[in-house]
Amino acid sequence: MLRHYIFSRKFVPVLLVLGCCFFLGGYIRHQGLYINLVNSNLVNNLRSIILPFTSNWFAIKVKEMQITGRYYTTLEDICSVADICSNDDFGITLGMGMHKIRSNLEMLPSVQSAIVKMDSPHTLVVQLVEETPVAIWWENKQHVWVINSKGEKIVPFSNEDEKQISDIFLIVGPYANEHIAEARVLHDLLDDVLRGMQIIALVRVNDRRWDIEIDSGARILLPESLIESMQEIKEFLTHSQIQKYLRNGDRIDIRDTKRVFIRYSEGH
Repeated sequence: MLRHYIFSRKFVPVLLVLGCCFFLGGYIRHQGLYINLVNSNLVNNLRSIILPFTSNWFAIKVKEMQITGRYYTTLEDICSVADICSNDDFGITLGMGMHKIRSNLEMLPSVQSAIVKMDSPHTLVVQLVEETPVAIWWENKQHVWVINSKGEKIVPFSNEDEKQISDIFLIVGPYANEHIAEARVLHDLLDDVLRGMQIIALVRVNDRRWDIEIDSGARILLPESLIESMQEIKEFLTHSQIQKYLRNGDRIDIRDTKRVFIRYSEGH
């Protein structure tokens, strides 16, 4: 049985490739060319020649794909980057093919990491760890995005995402996503200060500073030097009279931290 398999027509090309490898390895060892081989392009050239032939021998048919951890990543995205859904069953080269699929999946903006493996002879398992959304970025009326902690776009925002990410905040304005780290610090600080009030949005103004919109209708105009003034702003906003202004929906202008301007709301 073993003899029949070894000398079968299907296994002969494998024996030829292995024989070439042993012969080449013996020659290299005899000539002392280890370092030169590693530093040359010979290995890459051999790989590019051999792999296209051997990949078909070791390819297997996949008839089912199981995907876990997917919410933002669409099935169309997975199929397009992995190039595995064009037929009812598709071929995948063990090792090399799955490594390529994993690399392509991790290039998707919604995917942080991926595991690709075979669970049975014909079942491909894809396990995704998606990027964690931290904010919704209203770039303009036509473009609203779910973004990660680096300010990178994960997916366009849709009404279906509202329940899934109801606990994250909204930033508004061109290039506001580039300042997401500052926005997160500011949001956490104000969330602690605004007793019983909710932040509607952090609005980036002229890519220089932030305005804060609150559910009471109030608006806080913050200075450009935000990081240096953070503690001072916190102490100011916790003052009982300022809290009253905020609840009344008044506009508080502290762009100049040495002077404060209050514009009362119409119903004040």
